[in-house]
Amino acid sequence: MLAPGIQLAQYFTPVRNYVRAKTAGKSPLEEITGAYTFEYAQLSNPHVFMMIPECALWYDVRCWDDRPSDSPFTDVLTYRSQVGTEANKFMLSIFQRAEPLLKHPSPFFEMIRPLIREIRSPTVNVSDPDPDLSKQRIDRPATIAEKVEIEGRADVYRLFNLGAMIRLLDDQLAQSATGKSTLESCRAETVSKLEAWGKELDRKYECRHHPIRNLVGVCLGSIIHSMEYVKWNTWVRTH
Repeated sequence: MLAPGIQLAQYFTPVRNYVRAKTAGKSPLEEITGAYTFEYAQLSNPHVFMMIPECALWYDVRCWDDRPSDSPFTDVLTYRSQVGTEANKFMLSIFQRAEPLLKHPSPFFEMIRPLIREIRSPTVNVSDPDPDLSKQRIDRPATIAEKVEIEGRADVYRLFNLGAMIRLLDDQLAQSATGKSTLESCRAETVSKLEAWGKELDRKYECRHHPIRNLVGVCLGSIIHSMEYVKWNTWVRTH
C-alpha cells in the first residue's frame, strides 16, 4: 500500500519462476498455461503501459497500524497455514462425498476441480509465489497491520471457496434426479461451516465498507492521472 487507495502490484513472470524452481530442483511444479496479459501486449509494444486500479471493497482500520502486535511474525504465518489446511481438508471431504454424483456438465465443477486437484496433489506455486522473507524479518514481531492483513486474508478466502462449493452443489441438485439426499447433506454441512466461519470473521474484524462511488472515482481518477502523465512525459521526450 503506497497511499490510501494507491496500491503497487508487483507481478512476476510465471515462466521465469518455473525455470528458477526447476533448476533449483523443486517439484512437483504448478502447471502453467501462458504468460500475463501485460506480457503478451509487450510483444507488440515493449513500452506498453498496464494499469490495474484495484481498490479494496472493505477494510479494517487496524490495517493502518504499524505498531508491533503481540504475535511473532512466525505465528502469523503459522496461523495462515493452519487455516488453509483446515479449509482444504473440509473442502476435500465434501467433494469426495459428492463426487460420484457430479455427473452433469457445470461451470462450477470446472471452477472447483483445479482447487481440489491442488489439494489432493500440492505443487510448488510459480504463478504467484510467496515472497522470500529474511530471517530478520521473520524473527521480529508482526505489526498489527500485518497480523490483520495476513490472518484476515486467510479467514476471508476460505469463505470464497465454501461459497463456490455451495454453487456447485446447488447446480447439481437442480439437474439431478438421484442422489439428492447426499447432495443436500453436503450442502447443509457446507452452509453450516460457512456460517460458523462467517461469525468468526465478524467477531475478529471490524470491517468497514468503502462506498462504491468512491472506489469508481479512485479508479477513473487514477487512469486519467496516468494518461496525463504519459502525455506530459511524451511531450518532454519529443521537445
